[in-house]
Amino acid sequence: MKNLLFSLLIALISLSANAQNGRNFELVLSGGMYGFNIESPYLFGDFTCIEGCTPRETETALSFSFGLMGKLPVSRKIAVSVGLEYLNGRYTEKGEFSWWGGQYTLERGNHFFRAPLRVHYRLFKPSGNRFRISPELGIVPQYFSRTRFSEPFSSSSDQFFRKFGLSIDAGIGIEKPLSEAVTVEFVPYFSYSLTDYGLQDEPFFKNELDSFIPFFAGLQLRVGWILP
Repeated sequence: MKNLLFSLLIALISLSANAQNGRNFELVLSGGMYGFNIESPYLFGDFTCIEGCTPRETETALSFSFGLMGKLPVSRKIAVSVGLEYLNGRYTEKGEFSWWGGQYTLERGNHFFRAPLRVHYRLFKPSGNRFRISPELGIVPQYFSRTRFSEPFSSSSDQFFRKFGLSIDAGIGIEKPLSEAVTVEFVPYFSYSLTDYGLQDEPFFKNELDSFIPFFAGLQLRVGWILP
């Protein structure tokens, strides 16, 4: 995690240095609301309830993120950005108790620290303060902190997940300049994990419930300040 933060700091310093050479460096605050889920139910390696539980299905739940990034044009149509984001990804799990078949429902909260590197392509730049449209594509190294359960289930299960992974992000930015220095951007957004975070200690028990692949879709709001 320290190496990730150090690399991010170097990247931001590099963007800022390029800005001083004539480029318009933009500092951007972002926040987002998403529907978060995983590809298939995940069977945790511990007893997440006293009797043991088997997940049968998952449902999307409302999740959020916030972050900070630096953005720099590298040509008339292309810009690159690098930043740091926190994602709280939640989903609902439904299943049954192993010993008597009763049903249960719980919400699982997952914590990700992400360092997105994105390329933004401006389709066109209208004159004046009209809207600008910019598709974007990114690769995102991320650190998976932990997952928490609702009571009466166990409080955390860090040991059953990989810590580091990658995701691929895509979006379409709809940007509106508010002034010469301030912009606001709405970004319909999708992210899919390239990493399976599922980690079981017992290889003899590997099955279709051992895969933990998160994805989410929603809307980001970004407010940018173009530095002089």
